[in-house]
Amino acid sequence: MIGLLLCTAYPMLESSCQNSQRRRMPPQVLIAHDEADFLDKARSALKEAGYHDIAAFSDATAALFAITGKVELLITRVAFPSGTQAGLALALMARRSRPDIKILFAARPEFRDSVCGLGEFLSLPVRIGDLVATVQRLMG
Repeated sequence: MIGLLLCTAYPMLESSCQNSQRRRMPPQVLIAHDEADFLDKARSALKEAGYHDIAAFSDATAALFAITGKVELLITRVAFPSGTQAGLALALMARRSRPDIKILFAARPEFRDSVCGLGEFLSLPVRIGDLVATVQRLMG
């Protein structure tokens, strides 16, 4: 089963000229990855960086989040240990439905060429600091 984590960033509060504060709609990051260790570390690091997480646990849920217009960044593998390229399929579906969605692959180096032009790429094992820095750069 693919573990999924939906992270919603809490935006910085902005002061208006009248000294009141308002919130923008929070950007959302969907992580579709099957390695529990990666998810745990990513969750902790993103939470520390100011993100709030909501867990989801199915391919269908990931697909729904990716195409609803709420998710601004999808982080996924290309292929999963089962041999399926569900992450690549999810990214392609998300891009067809939402041409503006940002995609970040966290995958084995041999898959780098298969995602050329579809999104950013980080080689596994991903350094969590690199993941957070890349998310922050893509979001902003």
